Amino acid sequence: MVWLHLIWTHSNRKLRAELIVLNAYQEMQRGRKPLQFQQQLIQLEIEIL
Repeated sequence: MVWLHLIWTHSNRKLRAELIVLNAYQEMQRGRKPLQFQQQLIQLEIEIL
């Protein structure tokens, strides 16, 4: 599995960012607007800063 590989090769913050983006993409594929996506990205940016 690709995501299992990412867990071992990426830092936690980068992995979380990628998972958030993946989740948002899947939500959009289902026709939903990922409102939670924006909130999670903002939270992640605050953590990185």
